[in-house]
Amino acid sequence: MHITLAMLEDLDACSQQRNLFNRLFPNGTDVTVELCEQHSDRFDWQWAAENFLTEESALVEYDNLTDAALTEYGNVSVAAQEKYIESTATATAEYDAAVDAARTEYHKVPHRTSWPTYDKALEVAHQKHRLAVAPAKAEYDNVCVAAQAVYYKVCAAAWAKAFLSQHER
Repeated sequence: MHITLAMLEDLDACSQQRNLFNRLFPNGTDVTVELCEQHSDRFDWQWAAENFLTEESALVEYDNLTDAALTEYGNVSVAAQEKYIESTATATAEYDAAVDAARTEYHKVPHRTSWPTYDKALEVAHQKHRLAVAPAKAEYDNVCVAAQAVYYKVCAAAWAKAFLSQHER
């Protein structure tokens, strides 16, 4: 089955997706699982499912193929977030203590004169916290990006399979 820019326009696809499609496929393209997987991180497959899969059975097929991947993506993201929170707890507690101490000092003297000291204390605490949690944040981001890529690839393949199946009927 061939998809064209005109089809995306007829379905009111957003300009970003239309422009990307037109840049990659100025003459349209034949849908294949492989092609969709190649571009899994570039197109909005949920939108494609909701707009191109017009038969209920095709939508059900798409959902069946993507549900487990979505659950896994959620599980991985939650586990990564829990690990991030656990590994940054000490740094966050130190940051909170520094902010509390700065706030206490700020309220001891007239605000006009204590603001620069308070502002500097917050800046130092924030910078120290940011540096302390950077490795954990990088790990969290890497895990989530990898899990998201797997999910997008599953969605792209599922859309192609359901779309092609719908058009074979």
